[in-house]
Amino acid sequence: MKRQGITLLLFCLSIVSVVGQNYTSIKTASKQQLKQFEQAKIHSREGQFDKAIDRLDKLLNKDATFIDAHILKAQTLYQQDQLVEAKHSYEQVLTLDATYYTIATYQLGVTEWKLDEFESAARYFEQFLATNPRSENLKKRATKYLMNAQFAAQAVKNPLPFEPQPLPTGTINTAELEYLPSISADQKTLVFTRRVRGQEDFYISRKQEGIWQTAQPVVGVNTPKNEGSQTISADGKTLIFGASGREDGYGRYDLYLSELRDGRFTPPVNMGRNVNSKARDRQPTLSSDGQVLLFESSRSGGLGGSDIWVSYRQADGRWSRAKNLGVPINTPEDDESPFLHPDGRTLFFMSKGHAGMGGFDLFKSKLLADGTWGEPQNLGYPINTKADEGAFVVSLDGKTAYFTSSQNDGKGTDIFSFEMPESVRPSPITYVRAIVKDATSEAIIPNAQAAFVNLATSQTHIATTTDSDGEFLVILPLESDFSLNVSAEGYLFYSANFKLEAMNTLQEPYELEVFLSPIPTATAPEVPNQPIVLKNIFFETNSAQLLPSSITELQRLLDLLQGQPQLNIQINGHTDNIGKPEDNLQLSEARAKAVYDYLIAEGINSERLQYKGFGEAKPIDTNETALGRQNNRRTEFVVLKR
Repeated sequence: MKRQGITLLLFCLSIVSVVGQNYTSIKTASKQQLKQFEQAKIHSREGQFDKAIDRLDKLLNKDATFIDAHILKAQTLYQQDQLVEAKHSYEQVLTLDATYYTIATYQLGVTEWKLDEFESAARYFEQFLATNPRSENLKKRATKYLMNAQFAAQAVKNPLPFEPQPLPTGTINTAELEYLPSISADQKTLVFTRRVRGQEDFYISRKQEGIWQTAQPVVGVNTPKNEGSQTISADGKTLIFGASGREDGYGRYDLYLSELRDGRFTPPVNMGRNVNSKARDRQPTLSSDGQVLLFESSRSGGLGGSDIWVSYRQADGRWSRAKNLGVPINTPEDDESPFLHPDGRTLFFMSKGHAGMGGFDLFKSKLLADGTWGEPQNLGYPINTKADEGAFVVSLDGKTAYFTSSQNDGKGTDIFSFEMPESVRPSPITYVRAIVKDATSEAIIPNAQAAFVNLATSQTHIATTTDSDGEFLVILPLESDFSLNVSAEGYLFYSANFKLEAMNTLQEPYELEVFLSPIPTATAPEVPNQPIVLKNIFFETNSAQLLPSSITELQRLLDLLQGQPQLNIQINGHTDNIGKPEDNLQLSEARAKAVYDYLIAEGINSERLQYKGFGEAKPIDTNETALGRQNNRRTEFVVLKR
């Protein structure tokens, strides 16, 4: 009698449950339904998806409220990539009872994501997270999906122009695999990786008269082992790359440095323990001044996965111990392939951890005034897609990006370029490339010092030295004015001025030949016959009042005279032909005297100095243009015979 009562109670509860739920579940299904359902599960587990769907359809034809059959059907259809059908089955589950199997909400969100229904996907992920799921791992994945779905929903509504074009076939792209390009600041040297029969080597192509020449292996760097990722310096003369399996390596993958000298790259040198680790260190990028190295590493001490790390070149030429770049660049997921644009303030990289289209997306971050990196900006759709986007580099003018893609035939990889949308371009910049020579013999002068000073702040923007070829290349941001001073031991200095403040787009970069005149000595007393123009001496308009921006140049002249006590000079003033000749003569002499007075006030003996004004009598350029008149308005000095 007691057993009958329990049985009746259970039966009554079952009836109440069915009435309350208005659907059938595995708890309320008949034995025949359960038998068919279990058989469908076996078919699905064994990959017999058609048989599983057939049994489930028969079940649902008899009882369309069998909620567990809808769940299993949705999961089986999803496994077959029949996403539209899977979506409908998940919707049936939620219609019957959204609380019965809350993970169905998550799975429906994933299905909508795969169908590119991003707004719907976002709603389902929000609903799932609102249930406060117990699984932290599932909660984390849903949060990431929600972030990406919300981004993608807006990105696809606002697509950016994107028309990638392959680089020339035969000279760069071939039937082999080409990838990981890098390019010099003048866009005339392209280095990339080519894989031939499983062997990775570096190839280099140079542009002549606007045409890329046939790429050649990088002699002196390539070995029978693999050379993978690399970066070429702004001047095209330093190559930093990753390689594995070398005898002097510290870990799985190390970074090496090689320099171009006399037309060949030097034997690579391991960059040392401060840069390399026991883990994988690769994908380097070098700042345009050669002082900052960024790279990707999987070493311990990061935020998770692969992170971007930074090392700085010290005064003695050695590299500092690498530090994790930290947030907001790095995330707990993989952050890789940094590219520091020559402007030194724009970092491009690929990441799985920031909001995007899924997988690896490409991002941009700007260096802030306080030295920290700004919040990364996704480069947008369709530059980024749901596939993994790989590393890319951007030209000096910010207009062209180079990247790897399999768009040609889907079978291999080639190197492509595309025009960067305005909204994601780096800051406008230009470059100055110079070769420094002896004004008398025209021999190149290595180790000459060059300093660029921001005229608005009087702060040194960059200081560099000429290499063994007597050359230097320096990147300058537009929208600022700079002075240049070039000096070398035993020579008078050279000055130049770059008025970039009014420029906001790159015109023609500056290519200079700098001639330094030897300082007369007792053994070589010949005096230079050409005056030295002081291009960074500035006055108030129609006045002999020196402007504060003249101080740097005046100090250079003072240093020269203090360091060469045997030197006597005459300061000359010149004007253009605007105004009366007699007024111009008076103004030019007053300006020359202003420089003379400055030097006297700083302690230079007056017996070593003279000054003279020439007015408009000795132009060095036409007076028909604004630039010509500007060149004619000048202050200069000449060395006097003793």
